[in-house]
Amino acid sequence: MENGLLKIQGILDKIVFKNPESGYMVGRLRLENDDLVTIVGNVFELQCGEKLEIEGKWVVNKTYGKQFEISSVEAHTPVTTRGIESYLGSGMIKGIGPAMASRIVDRFGEETIEILDNDPERLSEIEGIGEKRINQIIASWNNHINVRKVMIFLQSYGISSTYAMKIYNTYGDNTENVIRVNPYRLAEDIFGIGFKIADSIALKAGIAKDSIFRIKSGVLYLLHRAEDSGHCYLPYETVADRALDFLEAGKSLIDRALEDLVRDDRIITVDEGDLRKIYLRSLYICEQYTKEKISELLDGHTDISDRKNREQYYRDIISRLADENDIELDSIQIDSVVRALIEKIIIITGSPGTGKSTILNFIIKILEQEKKKVLMAAPTGRASKKNDGNYRQGLKNNTQAACL
Repeated sequence: MENGLLKIQGILDKIVFKNPESGYMVGRLRLENDDLVTIVGNVFELQCGEKLEIEGKWVVNKTYGKQFEISSVEAHTPVTTRGIESYLGSGMIKGIGPAMASRIVDRFGEETIEILDNDPERLSEIEGIGEKRINQIIASWNNHINVRKVMIFLQSYGISSTYAMKIYNTYGDNTENVIRVNPYRLAEDIFGIGFKIADSIALKAGIAKDSIFRIKSGVLYLLHRAEDSGHCYLPYETVADRALDFLEAGKSLIDRALEDLVRDDRIITVDEGDLRKIYLRSLYICEQYTKEKISELLDGHTDISDRKNREQYYRDIISRLADENDIELDSIQIDSVVRALIEKIIIITGSPGTGKSTILNFIIKILEQEKKKVLMAAPTGRASKKNDGNYRQGLKNNTQAACL
């Protein structure tokens, strides 16, 4: 036992469940003492009849009981006739079902796998297999072998079965070329694989730490981290300083990476006086679109002749509603509600617990009294009418909701 993990081995007897996208599998493993145990985890193309060497740990599922949770697995092509028959009859090879698998193994015995690898035309020796089916079997078998080779290749770089399935589903037979040439593509193309995982794979693949692929991917990673913290852009000096520290690369290389990313249309640079802003392209487009739409809303005609009276009118209503609902609003909240009712547009921001939902509730209550139509913009961009039975709960749960 290493690192708290156990090792078991046996023959895969049955696949109970398999998710083809994630690779998650529930199976039954027959141990050497003939006991059957349940194994679960994300694995590559395992088939019934294979001998498995599994590293993992025992867990207890509340519904299904004791299971062996797979951390890593090594599969061996079966060598016994029983294992080969189960292996071929599992449905993995188009043109071979359980009955045909039995006939093939009866004819070739323990040499079946070798024949499929090196002399598949000999399948014509079996009665009932025509040329069309033989071609179908050969194509399917070769594809299966290619998938297995790619999965073994990926696992040699320490890539988990979960990510291996995603990588193969994305790049197919080009997977090895991607890993050898520019594994940082993984961070851009595959959800869940970030820069740090791609960097670990790249270093194992022999990619130099000063590779331009690495520096460009690292800069994008830093900009995405800034986005997650609420920033639309970072000053050039900030990007350079963070990249120098994080990537351990020289400034000239970082400058080159930024130039390449601009040329590739991945980032946008904007100069404002002495400040150079570095944007992710997608965020720059969103910011410009938002700016244009807000400007359009503000450019229209506004009647301000009765502004003072309207402000006092709404303050009186807010005071009455606050008393009726036993809610105390501070001056900032009151001003926000008033401005929302008399201005063309208002943007309310703030950390959780600062009163955004309270402000929005007061706005809605007042508009209801004025028989105005209120729409709530859901995070997906869909608008639902105020009188939707779930809108109040949605307002409570989603402080980013907008009143249109």
